[in-house]
Amino acid sequence: MQGLPGRIALAFIAGAAVAFAVLRFTPGFNRPEAWVLRAYEVPLNLQQELRDSLSQAVAMAQFSIAPNGQLLVNAPRSTQKDLPDLIHNIINAPAAEPVMIRLDIWFVAGGAAAGKPLEELGSAPVAEALRPVAGDAGAQKFTLRGQSSMRLASGATARVENAQAKAQLRKRSDGSSMIMLELRLAGVPSQDGHSHGGDVSTQIVIAPGETVVVGQQTGRDGAETYYHIVRAAL
Repeated sequence: MQGLPGRIALAFIAGAAVAFAVLRFTPGFNRPEAWVLRAYEVPLNLQQELRDSLSQAVAMAQFSIAPNGQLLVNAPRSTQKDLPDLIHNIINAPAAEPVMIRLDIWFVAGGAAAGKPLEELGSAPVAEALRPVAGDAGAQKFTLRGQSSMRLASGATARVENAQAKAQLRKRSDGSSMIMLELRLAGVPSQDGHSHGGDVSTQIVIAPGETVVVGQQTGRDGAETYYHIVRAAL
């Protein structure tokens, strides 16, 4: 089951948590209610998240997980009265649709021998990403040695034959979006099937739609430079 924060938001919109904003008092008495300890059956895969989220949402209560997996709640009686409905609403609220991120990865070799000028490489985003790091474009030629694509939900990890990635969509302080990437990419393949330049492992933050060079390595003989290029989009 996924999307617990979204479930909690929907539950609160429905008004289920209104009663927990203040400490209630027993009518006719100027003293707080007695607290009682109760146990609730909750799904095993939601125990920790449910406990943490309810701890933030319900001020006058203490939450813990029993060894048998039950959710233990120590709270005033009036709070306990409304908790079963709140827990039920949170667990059964529709899950929010995950944000999907598309990654495109290019493996490029550059050098003075065989290949094409940047303008003839056949990919405008790759050419623009390479231009600042490739030096004198007129003295180098480039060959697209491989390309991979994947789609993954924000916060998830995905793998293809020559790449592994974890992507997470976040908001900057100014409200704009950014994508945090953890990447592990295989070396740039050659025509004979071998890899050159070694693997690349890196963490970067880019804007949606941005294309960047995440790896640049010179071959052993110095004749070629190998580039790993990534684009992330929503």
